[in-house]
Amino acid sequence: MSKVLIVGGGPAGLATAITLAHHNIACVVIEKGSWPRDKVCGEGLMPTGVDFLHKYGVSDHLPHDGYYPFVGIRYLDGKIVAEGKFRSGEGFGIRRLHLSGALLKTAQSFSCIEIREKTRLKDFSCDADGVTALLLSENKHESKEEFAVVVGADGLRSTVKQIAALTGTPPGKQKRWGGRQHFAIAPWCDHVEIRWRKGVEAYVTPSGSCRVEIAFLWDRDQFKPRKENWFGSLLELFPDLQEKIADCEELSKAQGIGPLAVGCSSAISDRVILIGDAQLYLDGITGEGISMAFEQAEIIGEVLPELIAKNRLCKNSLKVIEKKFSAPAKRYVTLTRLALFLTRHPLLRRLAMRALSRSATCFQHFLEANMGTRSLWKLPILSTWQLLWGVFFPKYVNSFSAQETLRDVA
Repeated sequence: MSKVLIVGGGPAGLATAITLAHHNIACVVIEKGSWPRDKVCGEGLMPTGVDFLHKYGVSDHLPHDGYYPFVGIRYLDGKIVAEGKFRSGEGFGIRRLHLSGALLKTAQSFSCIEIREKTRLKDFSCDADGVTALLLSENKHESKEEFAVVVGADGLRSTVKQIAALTGTPPGKQKRWGGRQHFAIAPWCDHVEIRWRKGVEAYVTPSGSCRVEIAFLWDRDQFKPRKENWFGSLLELFPDLQEKIADCEELSKAQGIGPLAVGCSSAISDRVILIGDAQLYLDGITGEGISMAFEQAEIIGEVLPELIAKNRLCKNSLKVIEKKFSAPAKRYVTLTRLALFLTRHPLLRRLAMRALSRSATCFQHFLEANMGTRSLWKLPILSTWQLLWGVFFPKYVNSFSAQETLRDVA
């Protein structure tokens, strides 16, 4: 039996099926809900994630107005503004429903991928011959099926992780939550904008020619939204955004999720692999969640077919996959912890923003390090003096031209 069971039909699960299909590995993808799948997330896909969409033909299935390119990140901290542009290409702001639909269409183009919606994993067991999975369909019909390996791509509250007893300690102690809503307004900036107030970050992501997403991340120990109109209570912390969208049509309902941080004791077990949020999630502050899942999906696509062919699927054999997972995971945790540290220490955050406001080159370096295209510790020495200059003489919003100020920062 060489068939792979992938539990979870989000980006991580469908991407894994697509990479395996390129190696002629048969997959069954089960999803407890239906497609296209929506989710509370920032919807900003970094250039490395965009590269994955192009490489595997997923971008060909994106609707014309289902995404919006952005060129970098802009931080706004009071009147201080810091901009960093990507060196490795454009990012995409993609409405999650459109990303889900494009991945689904790509997966459906492969005859070796079977898609089943409204199907749950009830239980599974592993032995030397394979995985026996007990599946529950929409009509409550139970069936036992045999697979070579099971991939848990079923998110923060992973059933696969629980059944395989791989639940572990989260990599962070903060009780962070996230929420988002979409509004009908033309994007006013070709960057993802990030603002801070009182333990809350606001993210503005352009995701269509007439659509932006406003997302919030917050620490429950520092700010507790009202129970009624919780999204509005977060928006009130950012009067400029509140004014900007005051008369705009709401394109989605406000949705939230939390607490965010989850971990696992191991990414692998006998005939079991965890990927994406099921394996590790600390916070969405760096925007690398989906891109990291795509990177892991490619690792599985490169390594797993040979292991299946040799029937080497015990925990020791699968450690090669866990080892390859460690590089993106370490990068993600290191930079996310650094960003979270700054959210907890406003004075240090303001000093960092002042410094970055005068060093676009260093800002670009940190963005590329976040994606793994450059080593974090190899700072461009010739431009680091600009960081010191920025601490004393930061760039302010009013240092832009009048036209840029009105268009981009109002």
